[in-house]
Amino acid sequence: MLDDDVRLEHQVVEGGTRRTRRLHNHLGFLLDVKAKHPELEVLLGEVSGDPPIPAVATFASRLEDFAVSLRRMGGMAPHALWEGEPAGASGSSGDDYYDFSEGATEARLWTASRRGLKVAEALEEMLCDACDIPFGIAFSRPILANALEFGRLRNETIRGAHAVFFSSEAFLSQRYASLTIEGIETRRSDTLASTLFARACPERLRKSGFAVLHSRPRHESALPTSEELARNLIADTWGAALTRALGDDGRTVMSFLQQRLDRIDGALSRTAVAIGDARRLAAAIAPWAKGPRALWQRVDERLQWVLDTVPGVCEGRLAAPWRDVLASIDGAKALEAFARRLAESPDAE
Repeated sequence: MLDDDVRLEHQVVEGGTRRTRRLHNHLGFLLDVKAKHPELEVLLGEVSGDPPIPAVATFASRLEDFAVSLRRMGGMAPHALWEGEPAGASGSSGDDYYDFSEGATEARLWTASRRGLKVAEALEEMLCDACDIPFGIAFSRPILANALEFGRLRNETIRGAHAVFFSSEAFLSQRYASLTIEGIETRRSDTLASTLFARACPERLRKSGFAVLHSRPRHESALPTSEELARNLIADTWGAALTRALGDDGRTVMSFLQQRLDRIDGALSRTAVAIGDARRLAAAIAPWAKGPRALWQRVDERLQWVLDTVPGVCEGRLAAPWRDVLASIDGAKALEAFARRLAESPDAE
């Protein structure tokens, strides 16, 4: 089962550059896994490339990285070689691609798609990438495929944009539970389905580093409205709350929502600061870097789109009424009641 924006390739960093290629034969790998683990019915995989999370959960770190990279480029000669991050330094490090993560992450330099680029050439390529930050792309933080992890099976139930069903019975028995509150349906029903299936049949489901390539659509019609951004953010946060409620970390839904709301506010504040830094750097950058004027204008338009569209970014605080909807007591109670129902009856629709 594949999402419609993934394909059977992998994102890697080799020799200090980003590239896309297949690390193995996908079908051959899956046949080998099934032969070695005949009891296995569901294999959950991961993604490489763009993170499969709400776009608004990526803006702060990408824009900070953009500003840091601009500052570095502005202090270099145009004919110097651009190195970016060394191989392995950029890319997936824990969940540093997710701005609402518990752990703080350091800014990263943008990595070019090929080696040997001069700074002026790298700047132009980076500006093209920066135009697509509002779509939720990886930019400086691609999730990287690791072939060494493909065959290592583990007991996890978080699904990364795809799943492999070796049995039609297992496919049909998956229950994609969701709850609608205030007209918004919770996301992450795939992870809930995996969690419930693993509880009923723990030996039949495993997680693997087996990855596919996730690539966000990058066209104007894919840019969301302010309401779409907010509703997607709320749906994802509620889905995360449900998965925590079914887990073992001991937090109540209400405490999780409050902690997540604090991180959302922090990310919004960082986003506004990073846009200000990027614009100041663009205004003061060396004369040689002012060549691709049309690109600079397009980047600035996209930065303005973030300021105009993301609810609460200028204030550094999620805007009402979305804030009230996200962390309402009634909503938290509904989520907790739904989680208890699922825990008591894994087969509940």
